[in-house]
Amino acid sequence: MFLYVFIIIAVSFLLILAYAFISAFRDKLLIKLIPSTILILLEALIILTHKGSWGDVAAGFYSIIIIIALYGSLVMCFAIKPIAKHSKSIKTKLCPNCKTEYRKEIEKCSECGSILELVEMSQDGQILIKNSQKK
Repeated sequence: MFLYVFIIIAVSFLLILAYAFISAFRDKLLIKLIPSTILILLEALIILTHKGSWGDVAAGFYSIIIIIALYGSLVMCFAIKPIAKHSKSIKTKLCPNCKTEYRKEIEKCSECGSILELVEMSQDGQILIKNSQKK
């Protein structure tokens, strides 16, 4: 009974560590594979240092923990998607002189009278695409 509880706790701990690492580097696929690679190397080390048949090692106490955690980390590696760079952009018009923002329907600035530029802005206010309109 104690053995099963320890296996569940150890696998859970390894999966939490793998999830934290994969979530931190969710935009880079090769870096997300590092936890799986570490688990494969750990399993290879156990197999190489064990004196006996390979079947004994695979059914061994530590190998069960590592194999379950390895499958879990591989699933998380491919299931956790990268964060979108520009989730949503807003098209608006901007005065080139006084930098006042207007709706798309308005053509001239009400303060200085210049022709507005059509811009695409991210939600945090950064200009992504700037298109000048000359009329």
